[in-house]
Amino acid sequence: QMLWQMNKFPYREYGYMNINRFVQRFFSDLSLTPEELTPLGAGTTQPWYSWVSFDDAGGTELDRRLMDMMTRSPVRAAPLIMALAAAVRDSVLRDGRGPAKGSRPLIRVTLVHGEVWSDLMLVSAARWAAIGLRAALYMAMDEAALAKCKEHHLVCYATGRPSILHKYTITTLAVHLGVDVLYADLDAVPTRPDALERIISTVELADPFHLAVTTHNYDCLNAGVWFARASSSTARFFVVLLEYLQDHWYEGDQRSFNALATGNVSVSFMDEPRAKLPPRLRVAVLSPDEYAGSSGFADRQEVRIFHAYKVYGDEKAALVDALYGVGGSSEDVRGSRERMWKWAFSRDAQAAVREHALEAISKYEKQREASTCW
Repeated sequence: QMLWQMNKFPYREYGYMNINRFVQRFFSDLSLTPEELTPLGAGTTQPWYSWVSFDDAGGTELDRRLMDMMTRSPVRAAPLIMALAAAVRDSVLRDGRGPAKGSRPLIRVTLVHGEVWSDLMLVSAARWAAIGLRAALYMAMDEAALAKCKEHHLVCYATGRPSILHKYTITTLAVHLGVDVLYADLDAVPTRPDALERIISTVELADPFHLAVTTHNYDCLNAGVWFARASSSTARFFVVLLEYLQDHWYEGDQRSFNALATGNVSVSFMDEPRAKLPPRLRVAVLSPDEYAGSSGFADRQEVRIFHAYKVYGDEKAALVDALYGVGGSSEDVRGSRERMWKWAFSRDAQAAVREHALEAISKYEKQREASTCW
């Protein structure tokens, strides 16, 4: 009787646009408070060098206000702030980004859950490092991911509960603290050495964009690959997005991101969050021929990142392995951080990986069709 009544309930008449049965979120997913995510003032961004500094001996010094926050929140905020600081250190000292005042560090953020995906953490770190992005922060959502973090000395944050919200919580903190973020799922793999610089050159104009997003066909935003430029606008945007996802747990994160960033789709009770958005949010849409996926692309030679969405099971595993070049590295290499880095930076290995990756994605070299956003 209750299920029959629910099916007959006029959801849309009451403002509910989408009840996504695949969404598995809970109120406890967002365990960090607004103060913990924006400790220096909500909706603002601060220069990265105003809160962290690094000495020649490898030490890290944090601003007193952040230290106070870590003292008040030793379980939740402290580990996240320390993980972010470690990733920023890699960006500044190893990638050479943000060493001068006025420039910004850049980190890659990736969610990890499950043994199959955890096994890809080291090769993904090495492959991204080889194209100039060593700085990464893995949001480790289970024991398998944490074990790989410790084994390979990767920068990670133990989220506790698995949730899609974690990629937005760390981004909220990062852009608030003056750090640019490239989010990439583990099945989104660079296939050209200029994958990152192309995004940066698209965003960094005289009138810069705040966000750069990928789509299936210039229509449906794909939340598996996107770029956030640290600014007061992006700081405010991610606070609004997180608040919305927390309050409207039945809406998918990808559709909600799409609705608030591009307006291509609608979500439930959208007027309120839209009223809170920054007045002039500039969003760049990256070419789906360059930042591509299984929906199709024009020329595989032009693909810079391939995202293996809508591919499942053994087919997906084989495709992702080919994109990373797992088959081209020995088991001895895959078990050692030092040997993996040496392999990934080898020109011969890079050429071989690219050749196999282009062969693996050749079946998706086709005309794209309009898709239904989810």
